[in-house]
Amino acid sequence: MATIDTPKERFILILIKLLLFGLLLTGCAYSPPERDFADVDLLINVNDMPEGWAEAEFTENYPYSKEGAENLALRYFYFTSTTYLVKAGEDVYHYRNARAAYLGYKSIEDLYMTQRASDLTPWETPPEFVFSTALADRWRFACAYNSFAPSAEFGSRSRICRYLAQYEEFVVDFGVTMEVDGIIFITLEEITDVIETIDQTM
Repeated sequence: MATIDTPKERFILILIKLLLFGLLLTGCAYSPPERDFADVDLLINVNDMPEGWAEAEFTENYPYSKEGAENLALRYFYFTSTTYLVKAGEDVYHYRNARAAYLGYKSIEDLYMTQRASDLTPWETPPEFVFSTALADRWRFACAYNSFAPSAEFGSRSRICRYLAQYEEFVVDFGVTMEVDGIIFITLEEITDVIETIDQTM
């Protein structure tokens, strides 16, 4: 059996052990804690929306595997007293760890909160929006006017707002149609109330 005699061999062995130990610690740091609730428990419900909204769609387990996501739970709503398609919805993405959730957050932000061809304005935070949280790792709220109108029920000009936030290994994406063709269906104050409910639920 070979023995390690030279200082160089001893140094290499110590270096290998340190690297293995570091990898072990890194793996522990990126492992999410055990949770005593289901992902679906993090979703808001129709009672958290202002008057006039009804539930449209719900699932507690939607296949989603981007950026290490393990699950997607969602609940969507629609405004009942209009011929326009006015909707809101919350997606809760559950990632394998906080690092993967950060990558997911950035991916969703790039996908939905950067100006696209149908956006009439950039995604910007309204100056009158007031919200703070000590719970989220990172968050962003922004709105944009949009001309996406594949049918008449979309109107010709909509204002869409989104709240995107990371809470450890979870990412929340709440989007809502605030206004269509000059008709306001939910106020900024009401949206803020919903966001505060989401934040406290998380």
